[in-house]
Amino acid sequence: MRILIVEDDLAVSEVLEEFCAGQGHEYRTAASVPAAAIAWRDWTPDCILLDLKLPGDPGTVLVRHIRLTGDRTPIVVISGQVEPRWREELDRFGVTAVVTKPFAIGQIVEVLRTLRPTE
Repeated sequence: MRILIVEDDLAVSEVLEEFCAGQGHEYRTAASVPAAAIAWRDWTPDCILLDLKLPGDPGTVLVRHIRLTGDRTPIVVISGQVEPRWREELDRFGVTAVVTKPFAIGQIVEVLRTLRPTE
């Protein structure tokens, strides 16, 4: 699976990178919405792991951008706090799941498992 990690906290990003590498996933990282939008467009990931509190624009801007193009790439929000206004937007644009920080890597495993067909 090709996973785009959108996270500005280096420690969290490294945990997710190690997880992806250990599971045999390809991954790329971005620390802002503009960088993530370019990576999404140029690399076409199978899944996006997205923090909401990013420098500049919140992650909801990326969700909106992707969904308004008609793209249905699974988006898993990983955030410490989901403000009510963000929750409404995430629901409206159909994110796949919301995982609250701090998270256990098992939560990510379970969400990703639902995205892959059983072999």
